[in-house]
Amino acid sequence: MSRSSQLFARVVLGSCLSVLPLGATSAVERPVAAKSSGEVLKYTEPSGESFVAIGLRAKDLPEVQTVRHHVVLMDTSASQFGEHRTQAFAVLQAFLRGLPSDDRVSLFAIDVQATRLTADFVAPNSDAVRDAVATLKQRAPLGATNLQAALDAVNETLPKSANSTVLYVGDGMSTANLLTSDSLRLSLDGLRTRQVPVSSYAVGPRRDLKLLGVFAQHTGGVVMIDDGGDSKSAASDADVVGQQLAKAATASVFYPEQLDVAGSEMKLATAQALPLRADRETFVLAQGQLANEGSLTAAGQFAGQPVRMQWSVSGLRSETAASFVAAAFRQAGKDGGLVPYAGRELLTTAWNEFDQRIELLTAEGVSAQSRRQQRDAERIGHAIQELDPANGQAKLLLDTQPTLKVKPVSRQVAQAEEKPAEEKPAEEKPAEEKPAEEKPAEEKPAEEKPAEGSLLNRGDFEGNPSDGRSLILDEVGRQQIIGEKLRLEVSRAIQDARRLEAIEPDNAITILKRAYGAVKSTIDAPIDLRQQLGKQLQGVIADVRAQKEVADQKQIHLQERIAVQESEKRLQEKLSLEDEKLESLIDRVRALMHDGERGNDAAYVEAEAAAEAAQQMKPNSGVSAAARFNTEASFQLNMAFRLRNLRAEKFLKTLEQVELSHVPFPDEPPVLFPAPEVWKALSERRKQYASVDLHKSSKAEDRIAAELDKQTDVDFQDQPLTDVVTFLADFHNIPIIIDNEALTEEGIAPDTPVTRTLTGVKLRSALKIILQPLQLSYIIEDEVMKITTLAKEKERLQTRVYPVGDLVVILTPPQGQGGGQGGGQGGGQQGGQQQQGGGGGQQGGGGGGGFFNVPVNLPARQPNAQAPVFNNQKVNGAKKKPNAQR
Repeated sequence: MSRSSQLFARVVLGSCLSVLPLGATSAVERPVAAKSSGEVLKYTEPSGESFVAIGLRAKDLPEVQTVRHHVVLMDTSASQFGEHRTQAFAVLQAFLRGLPSDDRVSLFAIDVQATRLTADFVAPNSDAVRDAVATLKQRAPLGATNLQAALDAVNETLPKSANSTVLYVGDGMSTANLLTSDSLRLSLDGLRTRQVPVSSYAVGPRRDLKLLGVFAQHTGGVVMIDDGGDSKSAASDADVVGQQLAKAATASVFYPEQLDVAGSEMKLATAQALPLRADRETFVLAQGQLANEGSLTAAGQFAGQPVRMQWSVSGLRSETAASFVAAAFRQAGKDGGLVPYAGRELLTTAWNEFDQRIELLTAEGVSAQSRRQQRDAERIGHAIQELDPANGQAKLLLDTQPTLKVKPVSRQVAQAEEKPAEEKPAEEKPAEEKPAEEKPAEEKPAEEKPAEGSLLNRGDFEGNPSDGRSLILDEVGRQQIIGEKLRLEVSRAIQDARRLEAIEPDNAITILKRAYGAVKSTIDAPIDLRQQLGKQLQGVIADVRAQKEVADQKQIHLQERIAVQESEKRLQEKLSLEDEKLESLIDRVRALMHDGERGNDAAYVEAEAAAEAAQQMKPNSGVSAAARFNTEASFQLNMAFRLRNLRAEKFLKTLEQVELSHVPFPDEPPVLFPAPEVWKALSERRKQYASVDLHKSSKAEDRIAAELDKQTDVDFQDQPLTDVVTFLADFHNIPIIIDNEALTEEGIAPDTPVTRTLTGVKLRSALKIILQPLQLSYIIEDEVMKITTLAKEKERLQTRVYPVGDLVVILTPPQGQGGGQGGGQGGGQQGGQQQQGGGGGQQGGGGGGGFFNVPVNLPARQPNAQAPVFNNQKVNGAKKKPNAQR
């Protein structure tokens, strides 16, 4: 037996709902002609009450050619995983392929809420449906199922006037929001009014077939069950199942307005007539005698035309059924007419499981009776009788009361019982006189008072010695009466407790405890009966407590589910806020990119920063990753375009400078340089203007500087740095301290071990060799030598002054007078004012030496010596030489 069948059996046992398939002929009035078949199953209880289950199938309904709108609800809760999820998607795709191309489909994902995956109703083979299925496959199976939200989404989505159907693919376990009878009936009435059949494909580890059957039975749909991979079953083939569901979605359904039973007084379990289909049975439960000469008539509208279907009872195949039918009818009344059987398959499975349940209870009762657990045996017997009143094994389990055995209470009584029967009349007189002789024995029962809390009044059971009966027999009879009354009171207490155990378990336990105390205090009842009743009450108390614990656990689970729902709601709100923030950042990125395209280069940087913030918020989001890539790429491309334009512009300007450099210019007046002797004299004179250090050292600092050039010998083997400094300070008689604050900032300990051996080296070199591996150095400051870090040493600055006066002297250009023939005079005018102006040339080219103020003892230029001429090659050569060689 499959797990789905076992689960469905448990549902049936909880509700005891049943329906049976029937077969018969039918007569349909014009303009629509239809045939139908039926079958009736009858059962009569021992009390005389009769129950019937009728299954009707409408055949030959004309096919209505119209465009239908199908809503597909795919369960994506945590229960849909592994092979169940694979099978569900295969059935969905086969269903979509089997629909007519003119029909329209809308796909929903159902878990804690209903999420629509298609924007509108679209063709079943369209790209929109394929995209929706792909999106559906990407959804992780999480959370629980809320079928109430799914039904609400269906009512809001379906068109008001179009022919519509609903297909649910899942397990039907609405654990996120348990459906109440009222809310379920309200949803079913709305779907029935709009003539929307709800079909289901039950798939998953646990399936609520009762709920799915109610959907199909009361709306005109069908139910197909996943068999868990049984290759012998057609349901294991996803293509076959999908095609059958598609065919059922497009099949005709007749919604009768009333169902009449003529010739019989029948009480129907459902006040409203159930929909009729041609591909499955519709089951009707009723109470009463179904006359053979009677008939059943269903009347209503189909395709806008009046239709009447009639079944003759004499033409129906009749069969005697079991108590399953009666139990189903009673439970349907408790559930407000909700019947969960849509087709013979569900009915047969439920009936078989019902019989197996009774067999299992019977075996448990016999086992309890063999273990002398009378209380459990009686409880099981009552449970069997509730399901099957005519069950003989239940009567055996309940008929286990021991016969009352009276034991002798005295030796005289025992001897009297042992005498022959013919001697008893002679013995009767002493027995009559005995009570008079033993007055205390007669008065003792009258003097005894009922125990406190006893349910009995013992005064009604005093013996009467004058009536000629034995007091022993009277006492035995009195105990029997007390026992029966005690049994009755206990039974009433148990019944009262059973009525209260579901709503007020504490009060039920209190009633049972009082009854248990009364049993213990009623000492006149037979001891074996008291023990039996006490055990029975203890068992019922334990049962009520167990049910109370179960109710408490359910309440705890309910609170946990509420907490989970609230947590999921908060999580959804958080995710929604994050999505809104992400959307805002993406909008800002788009706006900044638009500004950047209009020439604002800084906008690209801001857009990249906004995209980076979006990616940090949701690293795995494709939107944020795309925004980051686009902004960075746009920024880099914009920079490349800018640099390319700048390169072209600078290239053209460089070419302009090159062309400009090709323009010749006359060397007038020529550049004149002094003689080498003049340069040498100038260099010697500049020595007095060397850099000057403004810091003036004290005598103590000068003495420390002098000690640095003296030789020293050191031999340290893992000596702390503080000891090394102390040794050197004592050896050279100079103050040396350690800058502890600077060493602490760099993480260097003042007691770092030093290992070094040096001989005949200057103190300057020794300090460098010892301190440099430790990233330390020394400075002379404040008349002491400080051992500090290299960073502190670099922060110490010196102030020096450099003469730059000759660099800013404005040289006066030469003033040649006369030029040409008068060049001699002009050439020597200024030079004569200094020392020697030089002789005038024929063209005025002589006498240039007067520009420089040179010493008097410089060698004078020969009168006819040629003046130095500007040499561009020498200048270029001088520019290429390093500074050290100039």
